[in-house]
Amino acid sequence: MHSFLVVPAVLVMVSALLMDIEKIAARLPFHLDDVDQVNDAFERWRLQGEDQDHYVIALWTYCFVRRYFVTKFVSGFVQSDVATLDILIEQAYERVQTRQDELVDAQRYASWVSVICKNTFLNFLRRQLVFTSIDQEAGPVLQAEVKPVTHDIGILLEGLRQAIERLPDYLKDVARLRLLEKCSYQEIEERTGKPIASVRTYVHKTLVKIRSDTEFLSLIGWSESKEP
Repeated sequence: MHSFLVVPAVLVMVSALLMDIEKIAARLPFHLDDVDQVNDAFERWRLQGEDQDHYVIALWTYCFVRRYFVTKFVSGFVQSDVATLDILIEQAYERVQTRQDELVDAQRYASWVSVICKNTFLNFLRRQLVFTSIDQEAGPVLQAEVKPVTHDIGILLEGLRQAIERLPDYLKDVARLRLLEKCSYQEIEERTGKPIASVRTYVHKTLVKIRSDTEFLSLIGWSESKEP
C-alpha cells in the first residue's frame, strides 16, 4: 500500500512538474500529441539537416519523455523521489539521442521514442522488484508499432483545478495557492492573513479530500487495485 503521507507530497510535486512541462511544450510549433507533425519534423531533419527541425525534435523529445515518467509518478507506479524520476528521464532521453540513427523509418519516430520510455521504465521496475507481474508486459525491444502514450498535460491540470473547486469554500483559496501556484506556507500566510498553523491544517485537509476524490483519481489512473 502507498503510505498515506506520500500522497500529499506527490500531489504538490506533480502539479508543479506538470505545469513546468506545459510551459516548455508551449514553445513547440505544434501540440505535444501531434504525432504526424513530430514524425514529419524528424524526417525533414534527417533529409535536410535544418537546425530548426533539430531544435523542435530535441524539445519535443524532452517534453514527451519527461511527461511519460511524470505520468507514471502521478499514477503511483514510481514509488521513489524526484531525484530518481530525473534519473529515469535522463536515461531515456540519452538513449533516444544516441540511438536515433538506428531508426530506419523516420515516420515511426514518435512511436519509437514511446517504446524507449517503456523499456527504460520496465527495466527500472525489474531492478526495483516493484511488481511481480512484469513478465506479462516484457517483449522485444524497440517495437515501433507500439502506440505512443498520450496524457494531455492540460487535462491533468484541469482535473486538479476541478478537484479544488469541489472542495469546501474555506479550503479553496489555500488549495489554489499551494497546489496550483506552488506558494510556500509563509507566502500563503501573507496572502490570506491566516497563521501558518492554520495554513498547514487547511493544506492537510485539502490533500485528504483530494486523496478521496474519485473523479480526480480516476483521471490520473490511480486506483486502489494498482497499489502493491
